Amino acid sequence: MEWIAQKTFDRNGVRYRRGDKLPDDLDKVTVAHYQRHGMIQQPKPEETKPAGPAESKPAVPKKPRAPVPQETKSADAPADPAAAPADLIGGLDQQPAE
Repeated sequence: MEWIAQKTFDRNGVRYRRGDKLPDDLDKVTVAHYQRHGMIQQPKPEETKPAGPAESKPAVPKKPRAPVPQETKSADAPADPAAAPADLIGGLDQQPAE
């Protein structure tokens, strides 16, 4: 039975990479171990692979996104938080009362 490597691994000093054909002298225990760990698989017949898409469809143009309105600042809020009055910030300059 023919097997191909699914993952890269070393066996008896030989590195097998994905798609490499494995030797035919593998015993059942080794094959079961490699299958259990997803290291090997049987090659699929070439007839089952589709040659390409059955029909080609024209590309559909994407609709442009609606513009997102930008946030506007209210007139009563100061533009610079450092320039805000102390009572709006919460009195950061004041010491806590004891």
